[in-house]
Amino acid sequence: MFAGQGSAGRVRQAGFGRQGSVAAVASGRADAFDEDDPAPWDWAAGALLASEAGAGVAELPGPGAGSGVLAAAAGIAGALVRVVAAPEGR
Repeated sequence: MFAGQGSAGRVRQAGFGRQGSVAAVASGRADAFDEDDPAPWDWAAGALLASEAGAGVAELPGPGAGSGVLAAAAGIAGALVRVVAAPEGR
């Protein structure tokens, strides 16, 4: 399952909200979460939870002053960062 609202497309968001979506990655209920231009307070606690659980968490550069956040299961985090951060992915 991928919960996200970013450029990769919204595949499924099971009503978690931002914190819950990142926490779902931490618990293994979701494989990844991506969102463009969130405020830091919208994802910081969930990112800490996910990284402590072993998930990969990355802040991605976005267009202009914006940025994005990606949390993903450890085994796929690196590949997803490369895909989502690619110029055609953003």
